[in-house]
Amino acid sequence: MFYGTLFMMAGAYTLAKNGHVRGDVIYGFFSPRAQAAVDLTLYILFFLPGVIALTYAGYFYAADPGRSTSTRTFTPRGRRLLQDGDPLAGAFVLVQGIVEIIRCIICLKTGPLAVA
Repeated sequence: MFYGTLFMMAGAYTLAKNGHVRGDVIYGFFSPRAQAAVDLTLYILFFLPGVIALTYAGYFYAADPGRSTSTRTFTPRGRRLLQDGDPLAGAFVLVQGIVEIIRCIICLKTGPLAVA
């Protein structure tokens, strides 16, 4: 359970460092602006709805007062603390996704940014 929480929290960091696996058979041949257009489209169509759904469902799961009566793994206080990290991890990934969308828009307007 701890690994799952850690894995979700690392998603925002991996997104910030552009470390996710990408099948760039054709994508790698595109210009930076074309890549930004593809990324922007995919972020809006797939990334945002998925992460918003994760954050939304995770929030209501963590806020459910009846789940403390479950027979699964408990902390000493009776709350499943690790699953409470789901909405937080979703929020971190959502914020980083918004930053990536802004980067795509900047690249479309001004061209690729020089990375120091």
